[in-house]
Amino acid sequence: MKRLMRKAGSVCLVAAALGISFTANDARAVELQLSAGAAGMATDWRGDGGATTTLKIGVRGWDFIAPYFMARLGYAAVDSRLITMLSVGTQLWGRLGPLRPYVRIGIAHQHEEPLAYVGTNPFSAIVGVGDGIRHRAGIDSAIGFDWTFKQWKKWSAYLALEGTTTWFTGSSGPSWFWGGGVALGFNYGF
Repeated sequence: MKRLMRKAGSVCLVAAALGISFTANDARAVELQLSAGAAGMATDWRGDGGATTTLKIGVRGWDFIAPYFMARLGYAAVDSRLITMLSVGTQLWGRLGPLRPYVRIGIAHQHEEPLAYVGTNPFSAIVGVGDGIRHRAGIDSAIGFDWTFKQWKKWSAYLALEGTTTWFTGSSGPSWFWGGGVALGFNYGF
């Protein structure tokens, strides 16, 4: 056990050293972030694929860490249902030239409701109030990279590509969601 702990400690030290070397630059201390995107997904239910849109906001500090809030709105095939997910968590970046690889983890809350209900009460369905809505809690994670393609004085624009995994507790829906997506984002530095 001690040997395993020493190896784990060594891996953490190497990861920290790489993270520091990847993030050493002249970036601003704080950046506001906003991105919007689209993604495809599959679940552990047979034949249950779908698509979502994503809106994410965050505040990146020290060029490598950001608390974020993310909302997804989409469709899944089994039961023809609307998916509304809210997630809060932390995203961490490295630096590899013009690419900013990242990992993200957060707590997720998701609503799933049949499209028949959405048609009669669209606002109630999106905010998660009403009959037939499954409320679910879980863990949302992603790995991906940002590529900054344009910079202005305090602004920068980037494209993000990522793969996502979300795990939900309970048996009222699929436990696993996997996906991948693309987003267009903007940073404003102070």
